[in-house]
Amino acid sequence: MAKKKKEAAPPEPSTRSLVAVTAIGIVSALWALFQWAELLVLRAGGTPFCAVSETLDCNAVWNSDFAGLVHRSTGLPIAGWGLVWSLVVIALGLWALLLRGEGRRLGAVTTAIRLSAWVGVVISLGLAGVSLAAGALCLGCLGTYLLVAILAGITLFGWRGLGFPEVAKGLGRAALLTAAAYLVLLWPGLSTPGDAAAEAGQAALAAIRASRTAAGEDSPKANANATPGPAGSDATPAPPPKEEIPPPPFATGEPTGDEARDTRIVHFLDTLPAPLRQMLSDGLLAFHTSPQRTLPPPRAPIGPKDAPVRI
Repeated sequence: MAKKKKEAAPPEPSTRSLVAVTAIGIVSALWALFQWAELLVLRAGGTPFCAVSETLDCNAVWNSDFAGLVHRSTGLPIAGWGLVWSLVVIALGLWALLLRGEGRRLGAVTTAIRLSAWVGVVISLGLAGVSLAAGALCLGCLGTYLLVAILAGITLFGWRGLGFPEVAKGLGRAALLTAAAYLVLLWPGLSTPGDAAAEAGQAALAAIRASRTAAGEDSPKANANATPGPAGSDATPAPPPKEEIPPPPFATGEPTGDEARDTRIVHFLDTLPAPLRQMLSDGLLAFHTSPQRTLPPPRAPIGPKDAPVRI
């Protein structure tokens, strides 16, 4: 009876390529987090790093109708979905490395990684179309496009001989990880102001600034130099000039009479830290403002009798 030939194991990705996939996912996640933070800067009325000019401006994509629709309908901004995709790639890469270490087949996980790469390519092409329609180039998106292109080069072209084994399982695992990452990031996404909320907030800030400006024009400080008008006029009279209070005697900086000694004192005070200089100033103030007391006659004076300090 002839022995059955042992079936050859299907080809699988190399460990080095799996490490590269995981590293790309980590870099993409950090980049997505940075873009999300810049989106918060934009929503707060600031200027993100990628707003260079009218042509190089990511605001055109982040404030587009498409971006607003994605945020309102899913609860996550575009940067949040970029983070979801990155987390899925990281999880799949680590999963594949774990299976490789256990000596198990990578069929379904390999398919999930390749499907995720296809999703990244499709989304990148869609965002590029939105950017072209807005007439501006999104610098932040270019970094994402580059990372997706590198991942596609490894998994779609470098692994083209692997095919898509166990498609149903691979699709299910990718969908499960996507749902988990989405649920984790949903609360931060809902807490991120949308384009409508940002416009309302900026309008409110503009109204507050306008009201403060109007109030400042009518304040006594703004009209300090106004000249009193005739009776019945609305002119605000000028306030009386402030009385100049002379500094205390110890703050006048009067010299001791010895120029070299004064120089050494100034140099010594400059070397003291700020808290110690403040303590010294407080002590001098307390000394000069304290009431003078009549001292009893000394029993055994040592030194000049008219010395200002006696012990």
